[in-house]
Amino acid sequence: MIISFGLTTKELLSGYKTVTRRDWAAVTFYTWVKAWTRKQLIHDAYDRNPRNGGVKIGTIKLKACPRLQILKNMNGNDFRAEGGMVHSIEDFCNLIGKKPQDIITVIKFKFIPLNGDE
Repeated sequence: MIISFGLTTKELLSGYKTVTRRDWAAVTFYTWVKAWTRKQLIHDAYDRNPRNGGVKIGTIKLKACPRLQILKNMNGNDFRAEGGMVHSIEDFCNLIGKKPQDIITVIKFKFIPLNGDE
């Protein structure tokens, strides 16, 4: 599977981003949970969607089973793990175009850049 980091490529490459939150359909969420369950932990990371000219920049290794979260339950540690671009739930929601009561998928990972070591 692949995952793109269009809004946060800089934070990913810097090593600050270790979590991503996605507004995924249930089928996509369960596909990622199934990958975790089957120990399929390595996935390709792109700077943006490859259908839109994205380039592979490395891989991610899942560090936990994907889970669902209500955005308003995010805290300071969550903002740092997201790359530190924002420091409040309001700013995060504005960045991704969601509301605090929305439920999203949380993916914890380790980024491995191309030609990088795990």
